[in-house]
Amino acid sequence: MNGRLILAAAALAVLGIGSVQAAVRTVCGERQGTAGNAWLSDRKGGVVLEMARQGGDQRLLDEADGALPARRGVEAGTQVGRRYCLTVRYGAHRRPLRVLAAKRS
Repeated sequence: MNGRLILAAAALAVLGIGSVQAAVRTVCGERQGTAGNAWLSDRKGGVVLEMARQGGDQRLLDEADGALPARRGVEAGTQVGRRYCLTVRYGAHRRPLRVLAAKRS
């Protein structure tokens, strides 16, 4: 009986029934912090998106940097003090999962 319940729950999860759906949002802000602690802030200084935390996950910053190639007169990746818009996939509890796209604004 217990095995059947597990299979049923797995089937519902695959179908997206009974689970929190992911959302995709574009967030814009000014890059602040260092390589170890990085975030986007709004015009009032509030944190819009935390991209890296010292001693923690750096993945969002790496993905944002990777999505911004170098071009004439502009370094690759993000730089402190510049504005960016990132398209981010969010999971359950509004946790950012992945940077899908990035552009300088």
